Amino acid sequence: NIWWSWKVGNWQIFISDDSIGTVINLITVVFGSISCLYFLTLTTPITVILSVMRKLKVPSLLVDLIELTYRFIFIFLDTALAIHQSQASRLGYGSLRKGIRSLGLLISSLFLGVLQRSGQLTMAMNARGYQENLSYIEDTYTYSSRNWLIAIVILGSLIFINGYL
Repeated sequence: NIWWSWKVGNWQIFISDDSIGTVINLITVVFGSISCLYFLTLTTPITVILSVMRKLKVPSLLVDLIELTYRFIFIFLDTALAIHQSQASRLGYGSLRKGIRSLGLLISSLFLGVLQRSGQLTMAMNARGYQENLSYIEDTYTYSSRNWLIAIVILGSLIFINGYL
């Protein structure tokens, strides 16, 4: 049951009924995974995620790199926005030629600015006695048995409904 085929040299590329089912399954798994990842990242603070990673014994070097990368993303965006607004207010993007020149200046200024801020962060960390890992006070949480019960009832009802549909 081939829907489409194309012969290229000794190779034949084709789409069959089985491959369409596999593609549909793959697409639903990918979209489900992306939805779960977005839900996690948009509803959970990064400090909680890193705390859970530390409790799961993820190597401290990886957790520290994630934490510093997360911080530098916002430093990078803040610096880029400030430079872009400055250039736009001086009509740096008035024409295509000015826009390309301004973009080049923005990239070089951004690189130098982020490099300077990373140097300042390194000096600040060394001044505070940075040794091997970034340490901070962990948050403590209390768990409500009522909330657990509600979550279990909802999950159980979803499994029950899904089993009968």
